[in-house]
Amino acid sequence: MKTYTATEAKNKFGQLLDDAQREPVRIEKHGRRPMVVMTEEAYEFHLLMQQPEIREAVSEGFAQADRGETVDGRTALLRLKEEIANSAVASADD
Repeated sequence: MKTYTATEAKNKFGQLLDDAQREPVRIEKHGRRPMVVMTEEAYEFHLLMQQPEIREAVSEGFAQADRGETVDGRTALLRLKEEIANSAVASADD
C-alpha cells in the first residue's frame, strides 16, 4: 500500500486519486492513526465483508479448504454470489 504524508496528499492530490484507483492509499499525519483512501467499489466490498453472514460464509469456505474440500474457483464465486444475493433479499425484506 502506498503511503503519503498529509502534506504530500495535499500537494499531490491528483496523483493520490490516481494511485487510489489502483489500490488503497494510506495517509499519515504526525504519528496519528493513518487514514485510507480507496475507490467506492473497494469501500462497498469492505462493507459487504463486515456482514456477519458473509464473514461466516467466507470462514466456512476457508475451513472447507483446510479440510481438503475444495471446489473450482468458478463454483466458489457462484456460491458467494448466491450468498450475497440472498443476503441482499433478506435485508430488503426486513
